[in-house]
Parts: sequence; C-alpha cells; structure tokens
Amino acid sequence: MGIAKSCSIAGLVILLATSCMQAVAQTAVIARPTMQPLLIHEINIDPNMLPVTTAPTPTGGVVPPSYCGPHRVMSVSWNKNSTLMAVGMGSGSADPKCPSSGPVQIFDMSDPARPRLLHTLHDFKDWVRTVAFNHDGTRLAAGGNDNKVRIYDPVSPSSPLATLSDATKAVRSVKYNHDGTELAVGGQDHKVRIYDPNDLSISPKILPYANDWVMSVDYNHDGTQLAVGGKDQKVRVYYPRNLSILPHTLHESNGQVRSVKYNYDGTQMATGGSDRKVWNKVRIYNPNNLTIPPQVLSVARDWIMSIDFNHDGTRLAVGSGDRKVRIYDVSKPARLLHTISDAKSDIQSVAYNHDGTLLAAGGEDQKVWIYQVGIRASAKTSPSTRLSTRKLTTTSTIISESPSANSLLNKTLSSNTTLPHNTNAPSLSAGCSPPGGIPQFQAYDAANQQIYVVIQPESDPKRIILARYKGSELDKQFGLCGIVTYTTSASSFRRLASYQSLAGQVIHETTGSHLDIIATPTSGKTVLLEFPLIAGQGYRARFSVHDKVFPEGVQINDTAHHQGVMYLTGKINNKLLMSSYHQQGLTFPEKCFKSDEERGLFLRVSPDGKHLYVTGISGGKNAPYPVFIRQFEKKQLNPAFSFGYNGKEIVIDTNIESDNIRQDILIQKDHVYVAVFSPEKEKLSIRRVATDTGVMDSAHIIDDVIRFPSGKPGSFLIVRLVTSDHYLHAIIYNSNGQLSVITYENQVNVHHFDTAFKTPATKSMRPIFVGNNAYLAIADADIEKGIRHVRMQVLSLGLQNYNPKNLPPLSRAEIPDWGIGLIAVGVVFVAAVSATVFVKKLKSRQPVPVKNVTDLFPEL
Repeated sequence: MGIAKSCSIAGLVILLATSCMQAVAQTAVIARPTMQPLLIHEINIDPNMLPVTTAPTPTGGVVPPSYCGPHRVMSVSWNKNSTLMAVGMGSGSADPKCPSSGPVQIFDMSDPARPRLLHTLHDFKDWVRTVAFNHDGTRLAAGGNDNKVRIYDPVSPSSPLATLSDATKAVRSVKYNHDGTELAVGGQDHKVRIYDPNDLSISPKILPYANDWVMSVDYNHDGTQLAVGGKDQKVRVYYPRNLSILPHTLHESNGQVRSVKYNYDGTQMATGGSDRKVWNKVRIYNPNNLTIPPQVLSVARDWIMSIDFNHDGTRLAVGSGDRKVRIYDVSKPARLLHTISDAKSDIQSVAYNHDGTLLAAGGEDQKVWIYQVGIRASAKTSPSTRLSTRKLTTTSTIISESPSANSLLNKTLSSNTTLPHNTNAPSLSAGCSPPGGIPQFQAYDAANQQIYVVIQPESDPKRIILARYKGSELDKQFGLCGIVTYTTSASSFRRLASYQSLAGQVIHETTGSHLDIIATPTSGKTVLLEFPLIAGQGYRARFSVHDKVFPEGVQINDTAHHQGVMYLTGKINNKLLMSSYHQQGLTFPEKCFKSDEERGLFLRVSPDGKHLYVTGISGGKNAPYPVFIRQFEKKQLNPAFSFGYNGKEIVIDTNIESDNIRQDILIQKDHVYVAVFSPEKEKLSIRRVATDTGVMDSAHIIDDVIRFPSGKPGSFLIVRLVTSDHYLHAIIYNSNGQLSVITYENQVNVHHFDTAFKTPATKSMRPIFVGNNAYLAIADADIEKGIRHVRMQVLSLGLQNYNPKNLPPLSRAEIPDWGIGLIAVGVVFVAAVSATVFVKKLKSRQPVPVKNVTDLFPEL
C-alpha cells in the first residue's frame, strides 16, 4: 500500500506515520504544531569563539577583544527565512577585572541541527539587551546598556551602518514595523523613540506619557498599533499613524511589564511580567477592542521574561525566571500544552522562527536551545544544505542596495546633484551579473551625473574593468550591462594595487571623453592611464599607458578639471607642484614660489572657473606655520596670493604633526572655507577667508574637539566641507568605513550624525560626495566561486532633513561607540590657546618670474 493510499485511509490521523506526515506537509502551508517539542541543538554561547568563515572580521583585521564570563543570552531574533539568528548577550560582571561587555553573534541556521557562527560584533561597551531583524532581513538593530542602538547589514556586519545615540540610559527594546518604515526604541530613560529606518539622520518622534522604564515594544502586523510595556505596571497602546490620538492605557498588574507581543494577524496581544504575587500572569487582549477584559493565564511562580506567538497565532511560548519554557494553545479557552525544563538558569528570551516550526530559547546559562515544534511545509533547505556567503551576498545585493522610493538614498539636495537610477535599463536579474574583482578607484562625472569604478580582476593583471553607475545601479547604456573590459599591451603597466596613490578625473574634450588616472608608485616614474569613453562602445576596449608625461620624483595628490583641462597638485622632489594636463601635454606656471619642502594636498576650481585654490603643507625647518592656502590664476597657473606661512599668519594650530593633518577647501562666491583636522590632537579647525582681499574673517573661527580614529597603520582619513541652507557641515571619513557628519550653525556645533560604509578593499577607494549622499563601491566575497562581486553602497548624509527644532536638547556629551565622535555639547573654542589669528590683509611674497620651469625644477 503506497504512502498516498495510506494517508487517504488514515484521514485526519496525521501522526500515524512519519512518511504520511511528510506527504501531508508538502501540500499544507504548515502542519499543525501538535508535536512534542524536540531539542535538536544546544548552542554554547561563547563570544571568544571564532567564526567558521575566513571573511574579514568586524574588527577590520585587528585582534578581537577577549570576553570573560558568564555570557548571558539576553535576546534572540530570527530573520524572515530562518537562515540567520542573532543573539545579544551580556558578558562579564561588576568586577573591574571582568568588566561588563556585550557582543552580538550571528549564526547560520540553514541547518538548525548544526548551526554555524558567522559573525561576532564587538562594537558594544556593555550588555546587549535587545536584537531585532527588520522584516526583509536586510537590517539588524541591537541596543543595550551603553545607551546606543547600532544598525547592521547582517550579511556584511564589518561595522555599524549607523549608531543612534539619542537615549540617555540603557536601551531595553527595539522593534521594526512590518513594512520597515519605522523603528521603535524604548529604554530606561522613560522614552520611546520612533526612527525612520530609511533616513536615520531625521530626529526621532518621541512618544508621550511614559513615566518609567520602557521594557518592551511591539508593532501589530499592519503598523497601526504600537504596544509599550513598562516598569510602571502599565501597557500603553499607541497609534503611530496618528499620534494625536491618546494612547489606550491598560493597568496591568502589581509589577513591571517585561514583554508585549502581537500575534501575526493582529487579533491578540499578549503581555507578561512580574505580578508580585504567588503566580505571575500572561494576559491576552483583543487589540480591536481593548475594553474587553483579557484572558488571564497563571503561568509561573517567577517573573515572566519573554513571550512570543508562532506565525499562525495558535501557540504562545513563555519564558520565565523559573528556568522553564511553557507552550500554550491560545485557542479559546487557552491551555498549557508543553513545559520545557532543559535550562539551568533564568530564561531571558524566546523566539519562534517565521514559519513557526522552530523555537529558540536563551538564558543566563550561556546557551541557546533550538527546538523543533512543527513540520516544515516544504524541504527547500535540506539538512545537508549550508547557507553560503554567496547566497547571502546575492540577497544583500538585490534587497539592501535597492532602497524604497521614499528612502533618502534616492533623494538629494537639489535636482542638479541627483544621481538617478536608470529606470529604462534592465535589472541585473535580467541576464546581467555584477562585475567581479576588487575596486581600486572611482571618479565622478559631474556633467553626466555618473560614477566610474575602476576594478582590477584578480586573475588577469593586464585587464581592467570599468563599471559605470547611476546612483547605486549599473548604467546599462555603457558597454554590456554597464561594464567595459579594457586591456593593454604596455609592458610598463602593473597591478593598480601596487601603486602608492591614484588620482584622476573624467575629461570631456571636443575630441572625445576619457577617464585619466594618475598612478604614483612608491619608487619610479608616475604614469598616466587613459581610458576612452566612447558613446555606444562595446564591452571590450583598450586603454593607454603614458609613462613619459611626468619626470622622476613627481607625486600627484589631487586633481580637478574644468573645460577639458585636468589640473594637478602634489610635489616634485619635495617642492610644490602645480600644473595642468591637456591633450597629452603637461604645462607649468610661468611664475612660482621658491619655497622648499612643500607639497600640495587638495585642489579646487572656483565656481566662476577663474581661479584655482590649493592647500598644502610646508615641511621645511624654517616653516613655523605648516599649512598654506594659495590662489592661482587658472589660465597661466600664476599664483595670485597666498595666506598662511608666506604671510606669516597662523591658519591652524602650530603644534600639530604636519604629516597627519587632513584638509579641504569649500569655495563660495565671496569666501573660501578651509578645514584642517588633526586626529592626534583631536582638533578640527575651520577658517573663512575673503576671496578678493585675502582677509581672514575674525567672526568665523572654529576650533572644535573631534574624537575620530585615524585607523590602523596604512589607512587614510579625509575631510570634506559642504553647506546646506545656513549650516556648515564637516564630513570626516576613514578607510575603515567610518563616517561622521558635524553640523555648525553660527560657528556652534549643533548636531552630529554617525554612520559607516563596509570597509573598502583598498586604500585608494575614496567616497564620492554628491548632494545629500555618499557613494562607495565595495567588493563582496563569494567564497564558493573564489571571486568578489562589486556593488555600490549609498549612504545618506542627513543634510537635507536636518532641522535643529526637531532635535532633543543636547544635555551632555555623547561619544559614538565605534570611535567616530565628538564632544557634542554645542561648544566651540574660539581663538584657542594654541592658535593666534591675525585679521588683516594677508601679506604674501611676490611670485618670482622664471624664464623656464627648469629654473625651479632642474630635473625637468
């Protein structure tokens, strides 16, 4: 008798045979979970355990910290397809020899009987109380006793994508709504904050009426209700879409409410906590009519710590301080089905997976217990199937890098700075694959609002891939699916990664457009690589290597371009280099400053195209003020005037190590802003100088304390200045991917915003800042194929929606935990002790005419 026939005879007796159960499961959505909970794995939680993969660790290659026990499991969360599970923990104790800490671990749960540790996140300074995935699994929020909420890409969690520092006390609960448009954060500062996950720079909404610790928050399925349980014995039900409606307050018990939870269809809401009586209770409400008395379950003689519904709402799991997990059938009348007693200490968290077939329970005994409580409808993931990094990367590329229409990732400050997606081109899923290799350099074509990414294939050093992006998407109008592969026969060309620095521009000439990259080696001659950009070109092309353009000893640090000409600054044998490159010819100025040991660092073209501005370092023994700023006439490259060292005026602190300072120039119609940042001195200085007279503005002097890491040895750090409305924003970025935006109003530090990119593969990769967004191409490893796929990251800088009226008052210093920070108390030191500013027409030594450039550079 066959299986199908046996099942037809058995009728509803599904448990008659295992084979029959499997056959029924193939046609049912989910089999009714009437089976006895089966323990299939016991995870011993240890934050000192190394991940199973060899992917880059969240510490960027630095040895991870060592954690001392015990390692308490405080919170567990599954992603939607049950392939990942996040565990937040509290390690250590009050003993100074064993300080409190709170790592987060992410496990591969493709085979729940054999979980694998993928990542350990080390960014937290204290216990992690709560972790939560968003519904599509592309983001993971974690919060805890260090008053912070950190947002991660769970597939590539090398560093937080954002750190929310608004809470002033411990964070106890985080929760995304179902459509991912809201993130609720509650904690011990008596507040619930609601953030926009698509733009975390917008100030959160703060819900009223909470007057004690917020212990738990949860949304119903359609996001119309938000339940908040607190230490004040109350549950408040808010209506997020109309906060003008007063919340419904439920007077729960004689003790704190530790956990609130809606079922999937929103017909039930369960609460649990401490009743300070013999029995601690779970109350089940009808959210559609909260005036109806709840169904009350007397559950345990100890505190109820965590509750969770399964997906179809028929089961409720309850974890409590008596070391037990109880599973209830919550059909009316509710009844106890199972009691699980494997734990040896308090249960802190229970969580069903999305289809309700697995239940995770974690507690203070350093374990997460995985139980099978139902039969999966289909075996899409067999026990032998593992969740590969390749599969995770594909999911991330398709989902997390395609923001919604309302996301700020698709918005910028003005129409002329937008990088639109190419809506007419086919998506990558239509036969197009992302480029493979390691991104080495990227350049912005402002005329066409496109980003070119130069990619080095790992297999062929003579081949270069050029990918063109519109926003975060490949521009399918370029080559094949936005990609062109270039080759060269030049024997002098070598791998791009071997060069000390790369700089370049997209140049548009009457004869055609091309991407020019200047590659400076650690020794030997600087070369220029020219990539023709031909409209309608095929997917293969050739690039040229010009090794006779530059003399020996040239290093190019920055470039700019205007009307088909590329302008260059750097140094030549420790002397300042200022030149232009046009039609394969290098031009030098007719007049120069005969200063020793100088190098130009940053170069900008004025908005009217008439002048060039250069900042740099004077490294000579007789240079008391190392920073200089110079204005050049664009046509002849002759210097107009110079401030800083040449005029004997102090632009910046005199006590800094010149090799480590970072600079930027922001040119406006009447003024030039100059920013200089020293990570060692933790000091950012910004000056404003009149463009016509060279007079420094005494009313605009900023000397601010900024704590921002310079990164590991060999890394780099950059500073950028931008303006919006009447605000001045300083952007600081390091090659670990960390980024901070500091906002000034009338020279006062009024706001900061911290976020992060995934760490770039090479130090030559610098973000491109366009309007309100920052763009950086990175490589995701495909371990199965042994290659890397390139994708474009987009981060919102939060400039467009910054409004100080929506910000909470800055009551104390807040230092973001991943090391990017500042003292954000609105204090700016004017005319600091270590700097003296003279306000007058800056004296400048007159340029020296030279008959030939070799008067200055005999080696030319």
